[in-house]
Amino acid sequence: MVQSSDATSRRFKMQYRGSIFWLIFWLVIFFPIAFVLLLTDTSFEVSRTLYDLKYNGSRFWLGFWVLFFFPIAFLLLFFNGLTVTYSSLKGGAYANKPEVDPPKREV
Repeated sequence: MVQSSDATSRRFKMQYRGSIFWLIFWLVIFFPIAFVLLLTDTSFEVSRTLYDLKYNGSRFWLGFWVLFFFPIAFLLLFFNGLTVTYSSLKGGAYANKPEVDPPKREV
């Protein structure tokens, strides 16, 4: 089946700025810690809008309390704060060409 050229598509790009080793390690060993690590320093783009998540406290203690007593980890998230910022991107990360003005024509 051939899709029409005007079909809309959504792109999703995610970037974790922490240690990939620890993220993969905790994905295999205990998933909730990996999920919380993703909340500590991640950015993702959806429909030309960039969302940036940053945890303001210690990753070690957050992971420790996720492992031993999960509700305390939520308290740490609330007390230390989770910063979420978003910004609109011009052209998006998947744009093929940089945005330039078209050449001016002289009449």
